[in-house]
Amino acid sequence: MRLVRIHADTPSALGACLRWLGEPAQHYLRIGLAISLLVHAAALAWRFGAPAWRRPPAAGLEVVLLNARSETPPDAPRVIAQNAMTGGGNASQGMASTPLPRTGQSAETIVLEATRQRQMQLEAEQARLMTQLRSADKAGVERFVFASTCSNYGKMPDPSAYVDENSELRPVSLYAETKVAVERYLLGLERTRRAKPTCLRFATVYGMSPRMRFDLTVNEFTRQVVTGKELVVFGEQFWRPYCHVRDLARSVVHVLESPEEKVAFDVFNVGDTAENYRKLDIVEAIVAQVPEARVSYVKKDEDPRDYRVSFAKIRDVLGFQVTRTVPDGIREIREAIEDGLLTQPYSPAYANVPAAGEATPFA
Repeated sequence: MRLVRIHADTPSALGACLRWLGEPAQHYLRIGLAISLLVHAAALAWRFGAPAWRRPPAAGLEVVLLNARSETPPDAPRVIAQNAMTGGGNASQGMASTPLPRTGQSAETIVLEATRQRQMQLEAEQARLMTQLRSADKAGVERFVFASTCSNYGKMPDPSAYVDENSELRPVSLYAETKVAVERYLLGLERTRRAKPTCLRFATVYGMSPRMRFDLTVNEFTRQVVTGKELVVFGEQFWRPYCHVRDLARSVVHVLESPEEKVAFDVFNVGDTAENYRKLDIVEAIVAQVPEARVSYVKKDEDPRDYRVSFAKIRDVLGFQVTRTVPDGIREIREAIEDGLLTQPYSPAYANVPAAGEATPFA
């Protein structure tokens, strides 16, 4: 082999290199260089990357909104399940006839299991209360105020009459059943015990509070109208008593400051007899402040909670009177939203999340 010295800084260097490669002795080197060029060219021409994304086929999933905690229905619902979960909605085809999940169990088994669960919840509530009472006794507490509810009355037998503390209790939800059970337990305790109980049956609460609630009738109706949405009202003719949250708080203090002989082992409805309203009355009070409100009504002939309550006892025996009315509560909520105090009135933080099928507290 003949060696050729190449100087890269001279114009003849490239020519000398090419002449050297052209010699017969470099035949195999030329073949190797040609193969190398082809391989590198092919490698550079090849595209690397992730495969193109393809949308998966639709699975045909059906979603049913169940037990919505709102007076406002969803747009075009497929199924409207009943609040107490005792019915299966209004769809005759394509949907299950019950809102309960499919378990393969018979209807009787499901009912028995639900009853057992309800009994366990009642017993747990009573056990918790007994623990609190024992703690109160040990701490030397002399007054024990139990926050109950007017929902204990359920549906009044005579729609034209008012129920009072001596009326029959007809609870229609686990929430109210628990309250009734605890009331009976407290009132059945020995009278000589140190911590004397008093049961306060609160009217349906409304109004501004540090822990705001928008899953309550007056508050929810007002929010819906003030934010420019259409208000859909179900069963506008049903009655319920209402009381501002501040007045409910005042009633507890009032009982604690009252003479023991007037409140011990007794029950008081908390509210004002003049503050019994139908849903229609509440809507009219809102429209009086927001004339541009858009309201529609859905006929509903049956509601398990339909009652008017007398609050004469707490007024006559303890001298307690409310300081605010439903129109006052509507005004403060309207102003809070309009002034930007509540920037996200539809936030989930403003609603309780009760167990499925249960009534919201104070509802």
